[in-house]
Amino acid sequence: MDNLEIEKIMESSVLPWWEWDVPHNIVRFNAVKVTVLGYSMEDFAGCGYERFTDLLHPDDYDRTMNAMMDVLYKGVDLYQTDYRIRAADGSYHWFIDRGYVMSRNESGKPGLIKGLVLNAGMEHSRESVLNILSFISNSVEKRSVVVLCANCHRLYTENGCWELLNEETIRLLGKNFSHTVCPDCVRTLYPEFASEILNKHKGNI
Repeated sequence: MDNLEIEKIMESSVLPWWEWDVPHNIVRFNAVKVTVLGYSMEDFAGCGYERFTDLLHPDDYDRTMNAMMDVLYKGVDLYQTDYRIRAADGSYHWFIDRGYVMSRNESGKPGLIKGLVLNAGMEHSRESVLNILSFISNSVEKRSVVVLCANCHRLYTENGCWELLNEETIRLLGKNFSHTVCPDCVRTLYPEFASEILNKHKGNI
């Protein structure tokens, strides 16, 4: 199975993931990230981050950009912000956006940032975040399909471990797929909720 096939599998994720090639300002993402707001993939073809930030609610723009600047110029690894973004029909929806710097160059500038966006609807609260995370991080042991982490793309194996896709684990990919968020990514992207979520599903994810 080649990288193209793996990319197709990740495109099928029901979780809205994204990755940003910072030096070239290219944002890759799956359809869920935009179709949930009523847009099509063509509306964002070849776009940089500005295509998304232009849709932010004016009251949330500065806060979101400050979070981005912290990652780009202050050495912060975790990009975290909540904002309202404009849907195709003009309404605004709360998104919970978290990303992590996967690589930096010799000068410390980010190379690749990967993350997930959670759609909290018309409003968001701590309870809504916990409910979303609890749902997507639910037990993987009882699933009869191959399970991949939508953020780091690691595979949940039969021995109960999360492993990077390699020749040994790729052989399992002939089955149906399900996507979740692995414990490491929960801890990385949602540190303030991690203990509560992981303790709730202890032994299941």
